[in-house]
Amino acid sequence: GLNLLGTPDPFVIAGTIYENICYGLKREVPLQEVESAAKKAFLYDYIDSLPEKFYTRISEGGNNLSGGQRQRLAIARIFLRQPRILILDEATSALDNTSEKYIQTEIEKLKERNHMTIISIAHRLTTLKNCDEIIVLNKGIIEQTGKYKDLINQSGLFQDMYLGKTRLNKVGKPASAPPPLNLEEHSFTLRAAAAYSSLRRAHPQRSDSIFWPIPR
Repeated sequence: GLNLLGTPDPFVIAGTIYENICYGLKREVPLQEVESAAKKAFLYDYIDSLPEKFYTRISEGGNNLSGGQRQRLAIARIFLRQPRILILDEATSALDNTSEKYIQTEIEKLKERNHMTIISIAHRLTTLKNCDEIIVLNKGIIEQTGKYKDLINQSGLFQDMYLGKTRLNKVGKPASAPPPLNLEEHSFTLRAAAAYSSLRRAHPQRSDSIFWPIPR
């Protein structure tokens, strides 16, 4: 099946909004399909307010768009392509909570309809609430697995992140006033491809959402 990657800084070409949403597709895409994808990405109202609408030109790198608009443009590509495997790496980090919640709901619908597997890497733990399984990696080692509700009530790194706690240092004392979830203290090695491959070998029939939470 088709694989697709969503990132915090999506690739944007110099061209129209229509061309950017359809980027990489070899078929001629009807405008109605592109409009539908933009609506699900919470981008349609902005595009419709522009004089040239979907034929508005975007500069190289999308410099005439905000960070959130660039991310929603890339998310519209997801709804247009409807991949079987979707990797989201901070794909909604520039969005406000309302936009993110709306888009997550649409992605969940797409997942259920197409039996899509989602691998998501995110800072916001609240984005993990609907996942089928959370894998917590600490320095390349799987430290915890489970569902959101179970992990927040279970002693461990996930609960520490949820509560904004830091861990004890090597001599058993709290670190001296570090910021919550010090990145050096909680460095995560995210080996998505290897972990995903291992999981699929163990569960070849599963189609689900897998999330790696990473500390700020």
